[in-house]
Amino acid sequence: MEHKSNTIYHYTDFDALKGIVETKELWLNNIFNSNDSKELKIFYEYLLPKLTKQLNPNDCKVLPKNIDFIKSFEAFLKQIDFRPFYIACFSFLNDDAAQWERYGYAASGVRIAFDKELLKSILPSNFFSGKVKYEIKNKDIKPIVEILYEYIEDNKRGTFNSALFKLRNLAAIFKHKSFQAEKEFRICVDQKKVEDKVNSVLLKETIVANSLKEICILHLDKLCEHNGVEFEKLIKNVVLGPKAAISVGAIKRYLIAKGLKRLANNVSSSECPLQ
Repeated sequence: MEHKSNTIYHYTDFDALKGIVETKELWLNNIFNSNDSKELKIFYEYLLPKLTKQLNPNDCKVLPKNIDFIKSFEAFLKQIDFRPFYIACFSFLNDDAAQWERYGYAASGVRIAFDKELLKSILPSNFFSGKVKYEIKNKDIKPIVEILYEYIEDNKRGTFNSALFKLRNLAAIFKHKSFQAEKEFRICVDQKKVEDKVNSVLLKETIVANSLKEICILHLDKLCEHNGVEFEKLIKNVVLGPKAAISVGAIKRYLIAKGLKRLANNVSSSECPLQ
């Protein structure tokens, strides 16, 4: 099912809500700290057999017949640097039991609804976003072949870097098919592409839940100011988890105290009967 909603949902804990509300921060975590041990690598594992099966190099118009395409591609893969991306994860699923249990602090946390297009519009230019893909379709093959051909044909470092950058970006929004029920949407940035032109991005290490994590922090207030966007419009509503110990009334009072009266009027409890 294709999701075309302009609303994306971030399931998290109350500490994250506090960070977004009080300091206007959105944290992107190191991709290798996610719950998918195949992050980045699975894309290339899927891609090679798919290319081998779907494409005959002698019949492909973008490749001359004298190129051993598969060998060239395998050589290309050996040069890939699996350095991390930073990612912020969302879902198109609203009030979903599995999302609550897995990401919503065992259903005791919170679900924050973001305006997808508005959030995308304020991202720094070196960040990118998109729906996570769980399979490589035939329509995805041609642009990948063309990217690789740029490198194979020219054999130049600049072309290689360009091809590698494009492929790495594709890999960052690809996950193992066993995760497809999550209907995920991601905001991503390459570790080496993090730039700070409006003092809106910070890299740091911090202790979270008894572990040391490397994170990338987006300062949403600075990005909103830079892009002429009202911060409160980024967030459509807040829903408290099925097992949340904090009341709707308490969160409403908290948001009003932080100057977010409009958002306070859009707080409710989950209707999911999870227990």
